[in-house]
Amino acid sequence: MRSIPIVLAAFLVLTLAVPLAASAADCDAVYKDLKDIQENEAELLKRAQQNPECGKLFVKLGDLYFNKKMWSDALKNYDKALTFFPDSKYVQNQQFETKKNVPVQLKDGGQVDLAAEVSKRGLGGTKKLPPFAMEVHFAKGSSEIPAADQSVLDKFGEIVKSNYSTYTFEVQGHTDATGSPQSNQSLSEKRAASVKNYLQKKQGLDGNKLTVKGYGDTQPIASNQTEEGMGQNRRVQFQGFQN
Repeated sequence: MRSIPIVLAAFLVLTLAVPLAASAADCDAVYKDLKDIQENEAELLKRAQQNPECGKLFVKLGDLYFNKKMWSDALKNYDKALTFFPDSKYVQNQQFETKKNVPVQLKDGGQVDLAAEVSKRGLGGTKKLPPFAMEVHFAKGSSEIPAADQSVLDKFGEIVKSNYSTYTFEVQGHTDATGSPQSNQSLSEKRAASVKNYLQKKQGLDGNKLTVKGYGDTQPIASNQTEEGMGQNRRVQFQGFQN
């Protein structure tokens, strides 16, 4: 199982081998024995409040998550960075680009104002919708859609038929980091195909407007070090485009 925290720790050790600035030398003591950034977040924020130069680490963390397409974590760190460097054009631009990619969470019974999301994310002229994230709780190694989670797919189908029938959607399958990259890739494709078949049969969506793509374990949205995190990574998302 691959470890995001270990990657983060290695990144931080290499990054912080050279001090961020002379005035930030006292920041290093917080990070030199870092094992898991989440465990040290409170101390990190405390140090940055005492010395704003320490806040540069949030920019670096934001970039690290951005490059890994872990959008929610990237946005959280860019938001913190802007509290220390509110005039930074770089961070502002990164924050804006990140917001375009943070998935809209569709939950059973909830309401989503997609027009507002499109406007807020600056997608109005791109013929592109924000990605939708589904809470489909796949079991480990399984592509079967649990009966308890079918209602959220029904909701998505209703949204598409009511407002976005002219759009095509990429059905994106994802896994946790259990297993080999090859087996995870195959499983993610099966999950995406399973969801497409459900939407065709149960919601009557046009299968020609639903393309299947698996991403394996390459785009986690949470840590694979906990059961909760792995459960979040075993998911399906949709990305919509207007022809």
